[in-house]
Amino acid sequence: MYGAVNPQYIGSTKRSEENAENYQRGNVATRKILWLAMVVGSLGAAAVIKTPSSFISREYDEDQLFSKLSYNVSDGTGAIDLVQPLEWASSNEYTATAPNIGKEYLWIDPKHLMEPYRKTTLEIKTKAETGVYKWEITPPNRSDLDVYITVGSVVGYTCKFPGEYNFAISESFMKNGSAVVTRRGRGKSQCRYVRREMRTLNQDDRELFFEAMEKIYWEDCTGGKLKYGSRFTCIDVLVDTHNTLAGAKYCDHMHDGYGFLTQHAAYSRWFELILQLISPSIALPYWDYTIEGQSFSLTGDIKVFRKSMIFDHDWFGSAESTYEVKNGRFAYLPIKWNAKNTSDGHQSTLTNAYGFLRAPWNQNNVPYVTRFNISYGVSFTAVPDCESHHMALSYTSWSRFGAEIMYNPHGPIHILIGGAGNADWKTKLEALDYDLKNAMYWVPSAFSRQKNMYRKGILSCPDICSMDTPMEDCKCTCNDFNASHWANKTEVELLASEPLSLLFPDQNTQSWLYNKNGTFIGGEILQLLCNQVEKSAPILGDSLESASPYDPTFWPIHPTVERLFIWRMMNGFEDTHWKENSAWSVKGFKDGYCWGHNEMDVLTWPNYLYDQTGPIGPFTNRDVWDILNPATQKTPYIYDNFEWVHCEQFGYNVTLL
Repeated sequence: MYGAVNPQYIGSTKRSEENAENYQRGNVATRKILWLAMVVGSLGAAAVIKTPSSFISREYDEDQLFSKLSYNVSDGTGAIDLVQPLEWASSNEYTATAPNIGKEYLWIDPKHLMEPYRKTTLEIKTKAETGVYKWEITPPNRSDLDVYITVGSVVGYTCKFPGEYNFAISESFMKNGSAVVTRRGRGKSQCRYVRREMRTLNQDDRELFFEAMEKIYWEDCTGGKLKYGSRFTCIDVLVDTHNTLAGAKYCDHMHDGYGFLTQHAAYSRWFELILQLISPSIALPYWDYTIEGQSFSLTGDIKVFRKSMIFDHDWFGSAESTYEVKNGRFAYLPIKWNAKNTSDGHQSTLTNAYGFLRAPWNQNNVPYVTRFNISYGVSFTAVPDCESHHMALSYTSWSRFGAEIMYNPHGPIHILIGGAGNADWKTKLEALDYDLKNAMYWVPSAFSRQKNMYRKGILSCPDICSMDTPMEDCKCTCNDFNASHWANKTEVELLASEPLSLLFPDQNTQSWLYNKNGTFIGGEILQLLCNQVEKSAPILGDSLESASPYDPTFWPIHPTVERLFIWRMMNGFEDTHWKENSAWSVKGFKDGYCWGHNEMDVLTWPNYLYDQTGPIGPFTNRDVWDILNPATQKTPYIYDNFEWVHCEQFGYNVTLL
C-alpha cells in the first residue's frame, strides 16, 4: 500500500523478507552471510560493516536517491548494518476503497498520487518512534521560493497545479542536544485531476459537480464573467459553438468523421475548465452507461435505463416524461430564443425557424430542454452495452476504431435521452402492414436520414416561423417530391432515383421498403421522410441534434467514449494512419473533405485547454491526439481505472493488456 521514494527498492523488499525468514531459522554464521547478502545485494557499494554501536549511523551514496539508515545487528563479534529505505505514501478519502487509482498509467505511482485542491495525507511508512521528519515539496515549474516546508511523520498537503512535484524528505534524531540527520530521500509525485464514474463520487463531490453545472446553465454570460473571471463561458455560448459546427449546411464538422474523438475531448476539457473556475477541485466525471445497457440486455426491460439514478431529480432529471423535465435542478432549462438578434453581445448564426438555438432541421418551439422516451412512435431500446464497447476495443486499427466509435458505442444514448416526438410513424407503418421488426432497424434513427436529406438539399426547411405558428405548419418538406410524383414511377425507377438510392443504398436496406406481403411501399416511406404525411414531422429532443449540449447529460457521456480511446491507446494500435478527406457527411451522403476531420486541421478551441501540463494552442487534431496519448503525460487529468467488472462477469474481457 506504500512505496519507497526510489522505485529501485521495490524489488529488494521482497527479497529482504524472504531472507529474514531464513535468518530466523539459521545459525549465527548463516545469519551473518544472509545479512551480508541482503545488504550488499540491495545497496551494492553503499553497504558497510561496522563495529558495535549504540546509535544509528548513516552512509550516503550519491548514485542513489536515498541516504541509508543503518540498524546495528551484532552477535558480539561484529556487526552489519541493515539498511531500510525511507518510504512514504499519499492518501485521500478515495484511496481506502480504490487504492490503485491510475495504475494503468506507466508514469503514475498510485501510492504517491495527489489531486488538485483535494487535501492529501502524506505519511512516512518506515518511521522511527522518535524520528523527526521534514518535508520540502516543490510544485512544477516553480522556484525555490514556492517550496512548501512542513514537519511530521503524518502531514497534510494540497497541490494546486497539475504536474510533477518534487519531494525532499529528511529524518533526524537528537544526539547530544543536536539534530543529526539519519536518512534523506528524494522523490516525485504526480498531481492530476481524476475523472471518476459518477456513481463512485462521494456525496460532497457529486453535489459540488452538480452545483457548478447549475451555475453554468443558469448564470448569464456577463454575470458569470464578473463572478468567475474572463474565461467563464455560459451554456448558451458553449451550445452555440457546438451547434454552429455540427449544424452546418455543407457537412458536420464534429461528427461523422475522424475528428469526432479529438474534437469532443477538447470540448469536454473546455467545459471541465469552466467547472474548475467555479470550484477548482472538480474533475469532469464520466457516466459508464453500459452498466444500464448490460442490465437491459439481461432483462429486456427498458425501465432499468429510464429509472437509473442518473435520472433522479437531484441528478439530471427524469427521462420518462413526454417531453419536459419537470422536476429537479435542471427542470425547465431554457433554450435561447431570438438567438440571431440577441442583445447580450453574442449573436448566433444558426437557429431553427422559430429563432431558438437549435438545429435548422428541428422545428421545435418548446422553450425548454425536451426529452422524448419514444422515437417516431417506436420505443427505442438499443442501449449501448458491454458487447458494443468490447467490440470497439477489439478494433486495433485507428481507421476502423475512429470510424466506428461514435456510432454503436455512443450514438444510441443520445437517441434514448432525446428521442423524437410528434411523429407517430409506427401507426402509419402498421396501416401499411409493415413488419415493425424491420422498423426498429431504421425508424428510431430516421432523424439522421432527414438531417442528411437537409444537407443534400432534398429536405427544405423554413427560414422563419412566428411563435404562434403550429409546429405542424412549420416543418421541413421535400418540395420537389409529392404523392403524384411517386404515382408515375415504377418500383425499379424509384429504387434507382434519388433520394431512395441515397437513403437505402444496398440490398439489405432496400429490403426495409417492402411490407409483410412483399409489396413495395418505398413511395409511402419516402413521404414519411419528407414529412408529407399529416403529423409525421418530428420534434427532436435536444440531446438528439446539433444543440445537444443543452441537455446536461451531454457532459458525462463523452468522457466515457474518451476513456475507451485512452484504453485502446494503452493497448496500442496496429496502425495510426489518419485517412484524409474521409468525412462522411459531405452534402449529407458523400465522403470527402470536411474541415475538423483531417489530421492537421486547426481547431477552434481555446488555446489554454492544456497549458497546465501540455502545449498552448491552437490545436490540430494530431495535437489533441498526442496530448491524449497516455504515454506523453500532457493531460492534466487521468481516468480512475480501466476496469469493467460488470462486463467481465458476462464474458466480455475488456482488460486487453
